[in-house]
Amino acid sequence: MRPLDKIFRSRLERVIREARDIAEDAARVALEQLGVGEAAAFEHLSEQERELRRRLRVHGRQLGDALNGGKLQTMDRLIEEVAYEHWHRMLFARFLAENDLLMYPDPDEPVAVTLEECEDLAGDEGAANGWELAARFAARMLPQIFRLESPVFQLALPPEHQQRLERLVADLPQEVFTAADSLGWVYQFWQAKKKDEVNASEVKIGARELPAVTQLFTEPYMVSFLLDNSLGAWWAGKIAGASSSGSQKNFQDCKTEEDCRKMCAIPGVPLDYLRFVARASSSGSQNVTRASSSGSHTFTNKSTTSKPFTSPDFHTLRIHGGENLPHWQCENAIYHVSFRLSDSVPEDQRNEWLAEREAIENIAVQANRPLTEEEEQRIRFLYSKRIEAFLDSGYGECHLQIPEVGELLAKAIRHFDGERYRLHAWCLMPNHVHVIVEPAQGFELASIIHTWKSFTANKANQLLGRSGPFWQEDAYTHILRTEKDYRFQVEYVFGNPAKAGLRDWKWVGPVAAERPDQDGLATIFPDQDGLATTWAPAAGTFDGWPEELSKLKLLDPCCGSGHFLVAAFHMLVPMRMARENLSPRKAADAVLRENIHGLELDQRCVELAAFALALAAWKYPGAGGYRVLPELNIACSGLSVSVAKEEWKQLGLGQRGLTIALDLMHDNFRDAPVLGSLLNPAKTDAAKVVHWEELAGALEQALQQEQSEAQQEVAVVAQGLAKAAILLAGRYHLVITNVPYLARGKHDQQLREYCEKYYTAAKNDLATVFLDRCLELCAEGAGTVSAVLPQNWLFLTTYKRFREKLLKSDTWHLLARLGEGGFDTSAAAGAFVVLLTLSRGKAEAEFSLFHQQDAGSNLIHGLDVSAPRTPAEKAAQLQTAELKSVEQAKQLENPDARVAFGELSNSPLLDQLADYGKGSTTGDGPRFLMYTWEFSKPDKNFVFWLNSPNGGRMWTGRSQVCKVPLDDLGLNEQLGCRLHGQNVFGRPGVVVNKMRKLEAFLYYGEAFDDNICPICPAIESSIPALFSFVESNDFHDNVRVVDQSLKVTAATLTKVPFDLDHWTKVAEEKYPNGLPKPYTDDPTQWIFHGHPCGSVIWDDGQKWTAHGPLRTDAGVLQVAVARLLGYRWPAELDPDMELADEQRAWVNRCPGLTGYADGDGIVCIPPVRGEVSASDRLLNLLAAAYEQAKEPQMDTDEHRS
Repeated sequence: MRPLDKIFRSRLERVIREARDIAEDAARVALEQLGVGEAAAFEHLSEQERELRRRLRVHGRQLGDALNGGKLQTMDRLIEEVAYEHWHRMLFARFLAENDLLMYPDPDEPVAVTLEECEDLAGDEGAANGWELAARFAARMLPQIFRLESPVFQLALPPEHQQRLERLVADLPQEVFTAADSLGWVYQFWQAKKKDEVNASEVKIGARELPAVTQLFTEPYMVSFLLDNSLGAWWAGKIAGASSSGSQKNFQDCKTEEDCRKMCAIPGVPLDYLRFVARASSSGSQNVTRASSSGSHTFTNKSTTSKPFTSPDFHTLRIHGGENLPHWQCENAIYHVSFRLSDSVPEDQRNEWLAEREAIENIAVQANRPLTEEEEQRIRFLYSKRIEAFLDSGYGECHLQIPEVGELLAKAIRHFDGERYRLHAWCLMPNHVHVIVEPAQGFELASIIHTWKSFTANKANQLLGRSGPFWQEDAYTHILRTEKDYRFQVEYVFGNPAKAGLRDWKWVGPVAAERPDQDGLATIFPDQDGLATTWAPAAGTFDGWPEELSKLKLLDPCCGSGHFLVAAFHMLVPMRMARENLSPRKAADAVLRENIHGLELDQRCVELAAFALALAAWKYPGAGGYRVLPELNIACSGLSVSVAKEEWKQLGLGQRGLTIALDLMHDNFRDAPVLGSLLNPAKTDAAKVVHWEELAGALEQALQQEQSEAQQEVAVVAQGLAKAAILLAGRYHLVITNVPYLARGKHDQQLREYCEKYYTAAKNDLATVFLDRCLELCAEGAGTVSAVLPQNWLFLTTYKRFREKLLKSDTWHLLARLGEGGFDTSAAAGAFVVLLTLSRGKAEAEFSLFHQQDAGSNLIHGLDVSAPRTPAEKAAQLQTAELKSVEQAKQLENPDARVAFGELSNSPLLDQLADYGKGSTTGDGPRFLMYTWEFSKPDKNFVFWLNSPNGGRMWTGRSQVCKVPLDDLGLNEQLGCRLHGQNVFGRPGVVVNKMRKLEAFLYYGEAFDDNICPICPAIESSIPALFSFVESNDFHDNVRVVDQSLKVTAATLTKVPFDLDHWTKVAEEKYPNGLPKPYTDDPTQWIFHGHPCGSVIWDDGQKWTAHGPLRTDAGVLQVAVARLLGYRWPAELDPDMELADEQRAWVNRCPGLTGYADGDGIVCIPPVRGEVSASDRLLNLLAAAYEQAKEPQMDTDEHRS
């Protein structure tokens, strides 16, 4: 089935919002007619009505309605319950009817009926109309959803309201009832108005508000991605292991991820979002065999006769980003390394190759498909053969052909042979180098290359009498995977000089490898075929899960309307059919009985989830349609224990053991309406004495006993909680959910204290608390969590302890960053989310058909689809976006243990060289803050207040002042006032806007708001280097590696690497005269010079400020009008204000225009009492300004010095 079209979704939303209003009005009227909230029953009520009133009052108190003074009773919760149940009974009936599943309860065999047939049958069945009868049929079909004995359904709604509700249901288009995700939207739309009201009230969120505020429909593509990369990845592992003789070869035969998906897919389970990674393995072998760490990688002398080639240890693989190419490194590896002179490839040629590669990749991305084999070959050609051919042609000055330089480099390469590495072959070409090298244990390849390049660059420049870069920054590195690969590369290196026409070439060296004979050189240039590559699911294959699906347990602890559960059902049924040879009906029933489990805080959601699962089971092809289903493993974890403990314990019926169990149960679940699935019965005292299955059975018996209405209500709740306790105490192989999002500041006291006590590291958001709880629900060492989460906890400092805990204690598999716009609903505006899969417990040494995995060397695979703006684009990118890998353990070395897939340099962090300032807020901006144009003359108490930048200028953000000193009592007592940043006040530096693009401008020690962050270096002379860095893309990219939130934290801005030497050189080139003093032509800024047509610009040729062309923009007229009325800018009134010389020159010309200003600040538009018209006066002022500007300009050179 397809998702609901947006047009129909909008219509459904309008209908459900209207239906809730009508249904609640109807419920209120009906309940008031019975006097349910009154202290005593109305005298005119019949005995039957009195009994219904009494039952409704009991039910309302069980829901949480209060008795005020012991007599008057509130009805808020009861009204909501009546409205919800009556509307959804009709709505579910229409769902069943449109899917040919509304059944007439024939004693022998139920018969499907239409709504029209219900209308015809209504009279015979004693129903008021067809809708009432259809609702009755639906309720009988769904006993787990609708309690037929509930007093809610004994209450009739007023006819005028009932008819309006019936029309709303009848007018909905058929497409609504056959779409895949309609039921999920139903509850979100039902809660939409309530959610808006709660958010507008700004109250702390507790039991009453949680269901509405945290409800967020999970997009289908998110559900598919998480299930495909957990349950689907497990299935892929079983497919690969199905045959001992050919399955792995099949994976090796796959050319693309799409080939792998097709191989694993079965009817009904396409696995469209299952991601694979390519892994190298020895040619002709299923697995990479780990070589001994004490083998050929410890060298004692320079001559060795050991076997030249050893298999690399690919499960130690680490991937590092290079300038253009990723660098793969692992233990026991032999590499082909190539690096070239800085001028060996001209920049425009290099850019041409890059552009061609990007064009090929973009075509595939836009077409939503993987690269074809031809495209992959072309890209390989662009980065290997083509470059080598160009290099061989001898472009550039070819310094390496100079004997002294060649000898220098040859000695450097040979110097540590047999100690830090073993050379297998090498050659120097006129403008590049090839080396086949095997690093010794404990020596990194990057370090070896760095030593070669840095030493020879300095010495070569001295020999040649030159300066500047000698080598290009990047190096090409290739792991030799097989004996065939090794032979090819060695022959290539030996033959490269001859192929380039260099005869009797001196700089070529066989060392550990045998030099091939000349006949062998004829075969050194064929394509490298036969290299073995196998594929594995990026998330792993979850080998700790049960072998048999009948034992696999899946739980959604926040199941909402059942989206994950239904999607899992549709995957598990065909899997069990294929694996266990079951019929569709038996497989569907087995999945419901054994695999699928769900918990939810809100009972109404539980009903929706149960209905969604039942509908899926009845509609499954070949399953036989309607039938009595196994009891669904779905329970409400938020049922209210609203009665006193003594009344609760009476359910024990005098049985001591049951009474004790109920006593403990009352204690454990009294806060269930706010805590829901956070409750952990396994950790309570009750777990020591209560077996929840036995308690549930005893309560089932209690329900069969003759009891009062009040006792019956309590027993229903107790039985529901016992079922929830069974699920909450269970352990699961896959816990999959979209967690509730709620920042700690919005928690009510009860929720806040619970999170503080039991989930200390995760307490800052309900989302992370739930992630922690989900891990508790996992089977030890075998359980996995797949969740939709907000992304900020991956990088904010306040979650550092939580990140450290998970990185140290658990095993991360796959992380997809969706960023903003992942949800196709305005209810999720501003939500930045990730999709995360991780397993409980540290990774043990694991061996599978795919690869061998070392404990402690777990790789986290990740992809980023935050750039696309729509859910559809993100969904497409999730299938094709590049997968990156990082070592889990290495994430602990990142600043604040932030989880990042970008490569961070080894330079010191900026926070070691500079301080940052946290911004302030007054709590009442309109009261305390003013713009510069709102006052005619600055008061001595005014404090300049720096705010967000206005355009890409060096000196901006200077348009506001605080009207009172920062130590003002009224300011400091203002609610919400928080004054920070004193550590940078009065210090020059750089300011960064914390939103989106992180614009940079210059700082002069002012007070500042919370949208910006000054960074002030300890050494003032390093400000140009700092500014050069902060205004570069490097700074933005480094910050975004560790913090992808819309507004980054101040602390994040200095948790990035800063190479002071490099950026000092950049600043010397970009700002050789230093950074400019304050200047601007923006009249909204307090540093504006005040001249109508004066202009100060940055002269990029002179690298300094200069007088610009006279201004003629609209601002000229605005400035002139302000001057005409007597206004003067703060810069004119403060001779000590720091300004650029050109800026001060224009300030000094402004007194010449003062005579044109009106003395009383009133300028009449027409001529009045001898004064000329406003237009003439304005014209005169402008004429004077432009005339004055033509005069010889002040020489500012002397001021610069």
